[in-house]
Amino acid sequence: MKVLLVNPPLKHLISANVPSFVEEERGTYPPLGLLYIASYLRENGPEGLEVQVLDTILEDLNYQEIEDFILKESPDVVATQTLTFTLVDSLEVVRLAKKVNPQIITVLGGRHCDIYPEETIRFEYVDYLIQGEGEIAFTELIKNLNNERNLKKIAGLFLKTKDGVIGNSRELIENLDRLPFPARELTNYHKYRFLLAKNSVFTTLVTSRGCPFTCTFCDEGRKRFRPVSTSRVVDEIVACKRNLGIETFFIFDSTFTVSRQRVLDFCDELVKRKADVMFDIRSRINLIDDEILNKLKKAGCLRIQYGVESGNNTILKNIHKNITVDQVKRVVDKTRDYGFEILCDFMIGLPGEKEKEIMDTINLSLNLPIDFAHFSIMTPYPNTEIYHEGIRRGMFGDYWREFSLSPASNFEPLVWEEHFSKEELINYLSLAYSKFYKRPSYIWQQLFKIRTPAELFRKVKGGLKVLMRT
Repeated sequence: MKVLLVNPPLKHLISANVPSFVEEERGTYPPLGLLYIASYLRENGPEGLEVQVLDTILEDLNYQEIEDFILKESPDVVATQTLTFTLVDSLEVVRLAKKVNPQIITVLGGRHCDIYPEETIRFEYVDYLIQGEGEIAFTELIKNLNNERNLKKIAGLFLKTKDGVIGNSRELIENLDRLPFPARELTNYHKYRFLLAKNSVFTTLVTSRGCPFTCTFCDEGRKRFRPVSTSRVVDEIVACKRNLGIETFFIFDSTFTVSRQRVLDFCDELVKRKADVMFDIRSRINLIDDEILNKLKKAGCLRIQYGVESGNNTILKNIHKNITVDQVKRVVDKTRDYGFEILCDFMIGLPGEKEKEIMDTINLSLNLPIDFAHFSIMTPYPNTEIYHEGIRRGMFGDYWREFSLSPASNFEPLVWEEHFSKEELINYLSLAYSKFYKRPSYIWQQLFKIRTPAELFRKVKGGLKVLMRT
């Protein structure tokens, strides 16, 4: 049996309400979710199983090339990662698979399927759907494809039967150490690029799942936080360096510093084992102190990304961020003192914001000693508190579910139009990028920090797009 796991293209990507030049220059990241499934399936699937991964984004494939690949490789199963933003493309991938051979089994899984499983399984070209963490459920599906009685018992699997759609949820994987490392070698891993990386070859790393925080604009907190052990994380880093020659890592956890002791232990283990790698992390402002910064620096951390979101204390309280502007200033100053590069995320158009609050955010970004600022328009995403609040207040209907039932490539997500229209918010967004990145002092500062030709090329390319489009 041959299983093909597909990272779908972005031909009909639903806009995330950030400028196009930001999306274009973010780079390409490994599809870790698929790579985890691939490695687990290889270890635990039926004998004689062949697993392939096709990253259509990395290879820049169009639909015809994807169809040709499926025809050439002739897989028995085609499964694709499905985010809400890529739903149109994910459905097109499985449609193409059925066009090549109606006998190909098609499977969808991913965050969109977690939220809208019954809506998604009903599409004509979808045979099965995985809800929740997919490593175990998908493997059980592959092992029982010819036994409908067993398929009906698999937790986390949705399927069509003569009696209609059936499916149920699955418990979260408690011990993440049991999962093998992602099968990065199944992709052209050396081709992935990250705009801010010092070296050209990098990879992403996930050291935990879930989040203990309850920010109103995010649904990650709906899943319980579960960490991978520090020794296991370092084992993966060392294996990437030894086997694949990768020395730069972007730790993709939504908040790497949830457990203070775990961070300290992680840094100590990297130093003890002389890993000699570079890495970036994401953190919350209120989870950083001198000891953590000192150890991160010694362990090879280059950059810290903070979710600041707003420069106004009332707005920060409203979105349950549980930080203050004064905290932001102190922690960012302290982070700068230790020599880290700093990236801060900000949102425009949060609930309750008028012009003063938006300008508070823009002005805070200008007054912080940070290297990069990422601005976006607040978009009510499905399964978030803000989305449900908007529905309760009659600001919009359940439009994400409507899109899930009838996805269209020209769909545009709504924004929080409490005090401003979408066009006005876009103007504020452009103002934020222009004010931050067009400062002469900022441009010179960044040019002097460049260390390699590859880094120079990436930053100049990205910088020119910002300058020309804002």
